[in-house]
Amino acid sequence: MSLKGLKGEAVPFNFQLFVHSPGRSIYGFHFVLDPRAFYSAGVLEQITRAFAVRGIPIVHYAVSFNPKGESHGVVFADLSGRDVDVVSNILSVLRRTSHVLDVRIISPLFDGFVFDPYFFPFMVDGERAIIFFKRNYLALGKALREKIGTGYEMILYLAGYEIGRLAYKAHAKIAGKSPEKLIKINQALFIHTGDGIMKIEEYNMNRCEATLKIYDNFECELFKGSNKPQSHLVRGMMAGWFSGLFRREVTAIETKCIAKGDPYCQFKIKPKTQ
Repeated sequence: MSLKGLKGEAVPFNFQLFVHSPGRSIYGFHFVLDPRAFYSAGVLEQITRAFAVRGIPIVHYAVSFNPKGESHGVVFADLSGRDVDVVSNILSVLRRTSHVLDVRIISPLFDGFVFDPYFFPFMVDGERAIIFFKRNYLALGKALREKIGTGYEMILYLAGYEIGRLAYKAHAKIAGKSPEKLIKINQALFIHTGDGIMKIEEYNMNRCEATLKIYDNFECELFKGSNKPQSHLVRGMMAGWFSGLFRREVTAIETKCIAKGDPYCQFKIKPKTQ
């Protein structure tokens, strides 16, 4: 589902380092590039050409570029119906390609399933990250809340506050002290981590107030059909982040929520009163 009405359209990004295609013979080719490849044109074209000239479909590929050292990538190709010699032939061609230091063949784990075991851990801007499936945050965000009750909602808020506080510090290392830049990077990285699409409508540094919308809030989508706002973790994240921006403790109030049928979640940021 695409989201219209923001800047352009948002479409899902399918991130994976495996291919599952039953009945097909899918192989992976993990390649290592020297540091010069980062600023060299046509490197990926040379690699993909090795498959294209042989009529071999590339069903998926991923590249992790490193401007300071070796870069790595993987090509998953459909070799169904091909002679076994084609694998060694492609390896030979790729290893002679400019800037390619090494190529490792990845055989299927079982029929139609191949996985690249060389990429670990996942990194985002130099920091380790993990992928959290919806089934996982469903268990943590909804199932436990239903079992433990309102006390767990407070735990989620406090955890979110700490996440937001640390996020602000990380963003400040990139954007400095400029509120405008910090706002932009907060919005961008909130989308980047898959939490939702954030749009900060307004903020006032003197009054320490802000209004923001979040479309497709990952937390609140778990509670659709509710009669009240359901954000505690994300609400805490917003309070923690804006406390860093305003340099004073603030609170976040959810005034609209997709859980109760609103088109987006809306949060009001205000100074915390004793």
